[in-house]
Order: sequence, then C-alpha cells, then structure tokens
Amino acid sequence: MAITTKGFSAACSVRLILAIYHMHKIKLTVYPFNTPAVKAYKKNGFTKEGTFKNEVFYDGKWVDIDHYAIFQNDWYTSQNEYQ
Repeated sequence: MAITTKGFSAACSVRLILAIYHMHKIKLTVYPFNTPAVKAYKKNGFTKEGTFKNEVFYDGKWVDIDHYAIFQNDWYTSQNEYQ
C-alpha cells in the first residue's frame, strides 16, 4: 500500500492504518536525498532503522535507500505528547 501525504494528512494516514488494519509496525523506504519526505516522516514519529547502501540504480548512479519505521505504541505515545 502506498500513501503519499503531507502534514496533517500524514498523521491521519498513520492513525488510519494503525486503527483499521491493526498494524503493529509501519515500515517505509525513502531516498535519503528526499529531505521533505524524511522531515515529514520524522515529524510523524518514524525512526530510521537502517540504510541499504547502493540499493537502487537511480538517475545514472547507485544510491542508498533509508528504512524508517514506527511501532503502534510509539506513535500513540508521541501523539499524546502534543495533546
């Protein structure tokens, strides 16, 4: 399932996935140079779990892929901090 979102809708998407699908963990991959996406993921509580070096051939060169994830309990805890 791919979800492209920004700001408030990103938080709603995470909440929706956790609530409807009862997911324990949400994982995603992102190009490290996609700084707006990385910033949005971090803002919504995702943490970097690792980097796969030279994973994808993109725009004429091999580039890294970062892996981020958030656990259900961590996301709900982070949301309660702001309320």
